[in-house]
Amino acid sequence: MPADQDPVIRRRARRDTAIILSPLAIGVLLNAIVRPWLATFIDAEEIRRGAAVRGSDHWWEPTPHAVAEHPVISWFLSVSDGAIAGVLLASCGLIAIVMWLRGRSARRRSERLLAATQAS
Repeated sequence: MPADQDPVIRRRARRDTAIILSPLAIGVLLNAIVRPWLATFIDAEEIRRGAAVRGSDHWWEPTPHAVAEHPVISWFLSVSDGAIAGVLLASCGLIAIVMWLRGRSARRRSERLLAATQAS
């Protein structure tokens, strides 16, 4: 059976793709739903910069009173959408590299084990 028709390989490929792309889904949820929802709870002004094809970059500038009451939420909202997306995109690359390295070491281990069993 060819590798592209093997259900185990196809299932593994779908799982690996989902693992690698999951940070992007998290980023979309954060930037589109969670951050605007959090901004409704504190006193913050929405800032939008740029008019690119894919949309503008935006963040919120909380008032000093809001920063004193909610420092973590204020910091999270003051980071731009583009910065969050960039970090999560970099994490996709890092996850892909780690998965590749783990697969490579597992293949080497199985090759050594096969060689050891054939030699004895």
